[in-house]
Amino acid sequence: MSSRELSTSPHVQSVLTAAYDPHSGQPTIIAQYPEPIVADLPLLASLMLPAQPKQQDWTTFFLYQANAISGGNTPNNLANMSKLEYNIRSEYKKSTSTRLHVLTLYNRDRAISIITHHSFFHIFKPLLVLGLAEANPQDALIRVYEAANSLDLTRLPHLNYFERAVLIDSEKLHLFEEKFRDGDLDAEHRDSVVSNATTLAMSDRKNSVATVGTIESQDSGFGRPSYFIDLKRSGSTAPQQSSSSAASTNNSTNNLVRDTHFFETKFTYNNSLKVPLRIPVDHHPEIVSDFSIINLVSAMLQITHPCETQHPELTTYGAYTPALLILINGLITQKRILFLGSPEDTGIICDRVLAACGLGSGNGLLRNFVAHAYPYVPALSDADEDIINSPGGYIAGTSAENAARLETNPSWWDILINLETGTLKISSATGVQGPSLTQDKLAAAAQQSLLGSMNPEDVAFLADLRVMVSDHFAEPSVRARCRLYIKRFVRIATNYEDFKHGRTQLWSNPGCDFGYGYTWVSDTQRIFDLNCYSPVIEAWRVSKSYRYYIDEQKHEVWNPTYMKRITPGSDRMLFDFDYYLDKIRYQKIVDENESAQLYKSIAEHLVDDDDTIRFIASSSINNLFYVALGLFHRQADVRTATVRIIRSVEMNPTGHYFYTAMSQFQKVAYKRLLHDAVRDARVPTPGGPHLHSPQPPVIFESQEAVGKVA
Repeated sequence: MSSRELSTSPHVQSVLTAAYDPHSGQPTIIAQYPEPIVADLPLLASLMLPAQPKQQDWTTFFLYQANAISGGNTPNNLANMSKLEYNIRSEYKKSTSTRLHVLTLYNRDRAISIITHHSFFHIFKPLLVLGLAEANPQDALIRVYEAANSLDLTRLPHLNYFERAVLIDSEKLHLFEEKFRDGDLDAEHRDSVVSNATTLAMSDRKNSVATVGTIESQDSGFGRPSYFIDLKRSGSTAPQQSSSSAASTNNSTNNLVRDTHFFETKFTYNNSLKVPLRIPVDHHPEIVSDFSIINLVSAMLQITHPCETQHPELTTYGAYTPALLILINGLITQKRILFLGSPEDTGIICDRVLAACGLGSGNGLLRNFVAHAYPYVPALSDADEDIINSPGGYIAGTSAENAARLETNPSWWDILINLETGTLKISSATGVQGPSLTQDKLAAAAQQSLLGSMNPEDVAFLADLRVMVSDHFAEPSVRARCRLYIKRFVRIATNYEDFKHGRTQLWSNPGCDFGYGYTWVSDTQRIFDLNCYSPVIEAWRVSKSYRYYIDEQKHEVWNPTYMKRITPGSDRMLFDFDYYLDKIRYQKIVDENESAQLYKSIAEHLVDDDDTIRFIASSSINNLFYVALGLFHRQADVRTATVRIIRSVEMNPTGHYFYTAMSQFQKVAYKRLLHDAVRDARVPTPGGPHLHSPQPPVIFESQEAVGKVA
């Protein structure tokens, strides 16, 4: 949803209050604002008050509203369009409906809920806390509604597919800062900040040119080499600034400091209390609320017992397949996954369900997980037939008090995860009974042999997550690592389709010879992976998630704006940067000729800033370090191509932050080669045509010309 759509539609459609009926003792909707909604009110009340908490707790569920109905705007059709439904069995009808998120805060007496279309609905939690504390429920609804809809999101930055990928995979604080507008500043201060920002950017680029242009003067006979690392200035090779210039730069930097992963704003409650909040800029429909994927990963890593029941799409490594991998396989293949937890901690159960959706989607890489999520179902039973028999599976949470009843009905679920006991079970109605491994010695031996037979990437993935959890890594780091794992699966599926079916729908390659997909360390590992993941890939290929991924690639990656410049037989083709960057990373290069062609191909496909952002999105896992090793290649044309690649990153407003993170040793080599390239007119300077521009570069006749441009 664009910033314009975010600002023109109400942020919160309705606010509800529920309480227990004094006569029947059943939950009942007692107040609504601004107008009554059309829905199954008794069902909504039971979802708003699912249990008796110790004090207060959170719960979440989703509603669906039809967008359009054929047959015109008849009274009957208009009534159906305004109706909110808890579950829609038809996949097509659900996909064409608007999903609304219901966030509820409840205690022993009553509950208050908001209905919103925003996936980042957790920002309204402070409002619900204030509203539940109000003595008059009707006044609380009015104040919550007015405060929520007072938000101004017109300045919320909108990122495209690859910009969002860069922001997700990086923890750098200033990415895409140019997309923020300081509307809260007065005009004079705002102009000053923009001017300082421009001066700072120009200063960085001029310093870069000055380093190139004053090389000869630095080597002035005092025994100092042309390029050196000044330890007093943390290894910088740029000329020292004056104290006044440094102070000005520091002030401008301080004015611009912000964490661009979030948009900071505030709402006003009851016309007096101003409450600040932070909205995630990289929001996505599959990333709902502020779940903790760390807590989910930690819980899954603690499950080590074998599975008595096995399934080829789930237990890819047999009975001792790690529980986290079973969960990921189940999510990708859209199995029916059920979490059990304490009825007094519905907020925790909801968090695990939403975190599972984020895990399976790869932090927004895949889709169709939240559409089948039911964060908390008070009591799953025969009455929930539409959920149990959902064709796309489900991801649901319920009370552990129902464990015994659920275990006696294995046809209701495929994977049962009990958060209370720390166990994972595969339904006997879905899988087959595996061999008995009850003796401790046999179990230890089986686990030890498993490590030797598992894919090294799977072993590394689990090991990385264990380290991240034990060392208290930040949530974005863990999400980025899980996203990389899902991205790896999709890339392997691309090669699998080529190998098994002769063509793939996961990559659009209009007649070019460039490689794509995943890069293996060896052919033996490639054959092993294709056989190992074959059942999971085949199950994913018949899922809605697979179809949605292809549709999103056509809309976001192979969009007409980008593809119209790509024609068969041209020098500019759709290029898989991930594939070639991994070839460099794993050193899967046959000879020097292939190495030269590889670097040249990357450089030739970095034509404009859009290409650079695509490249950065692929190099965000430290691949830029391995690319920079081309600076030390024995062939001059490889070194020149590497300079052009790094130059395109350095000159990009976002890429500049990745360039500054390079090692000083590599930057010194880059500056030296850049100077030689500028001298020989192989790479333009910042004062000349941009590296990405289609115009021919300016040929500098002398070093003095370089100084004039600077």
